[in-house]
Amino acid sequence: SADPRAYYLYFPDDGTYLKESWSGREGFWLRGGRRAEVLLRALEAAREVRVRVTGGPAGDEVTLDAGAGSRTVTLAAGETREVTLPPGRYFPYKETCVYVLRLRSRRGAPDARQRPEPNRLGAFVEISLVG
Repeated sequence: SADPRAYYLYFPDDGTYLKESWSGREGFWLRGGRRAEVLLRALEAAREVRVRVTGGPAGDEVTLDAGAGSRTVTLAAGETREVTLPPGRYFPYKETCVYVLRLRSRRGAPDARQRPEPNRLGAFVEISLVG
């Protein structure tokens, strides 16, 4: 039996800045003001998808949907909230379970550390699964 917390992420669109580390945590940044789909490929079926969201430089309002209902959280800059989502039906793929996560950032601000064209950061997202 596989670890129920183990998963892979796939980023089929440009609504994120792909996987990275930030402040010692693994996750990804949403592009400010954009929608994103993320494919989560779990080694076993999940009972819950836990999403930890941290507001970017301008804070953010983020809508999260794992397939069985959505939640919206409003965050100040640097504020962190955790949301638990019920996963929808998964797509079987090579003895794994693929879930489609839909996220939407409504705000963004330039990342002042980058030059000459900074990224418009929305919120930082971390994901964990409960099997």
